[in-house]
Amino acid sequence: MSGPIQKTILLSIVATTGGLTLASCGASGAFTGTLVDGMTGEPRAEVRVLARAGDGADLSCNVREATTDAAGTFTIANTCGGVRYALGLPDESLLLVGAPAIE
Repeated sequence: MSGPIQKTILLSIVATTGGLTLASCGASGAFTGTLVDGMTGEPRAEVRVLARAGDGADLSCNVREATTDAAGTFTIANTCGGVRYALGLPDESLLLVGAPAIE
């Protein structure tokens, strides 16, 4: 007997922008992107997007997250300056393809 069939949806991030601003606790930035269905090109709403810091990052910089809006847009805010983040999706039924690393 086999387990349930799992559907995987391919998603891509398009239209990304980043910026760095100075905050009272040091340099911080934000990253904005749009998450779309890789097959249809349609935006995906209500999807959690995680940004995980690379090795050696301060624990206070480890993980940032955002949720896409109706247009598929999300903003990862309060990223730490000089830290490289890898984007991912915590939902195992979704597969993120071609996500850029952000700094």
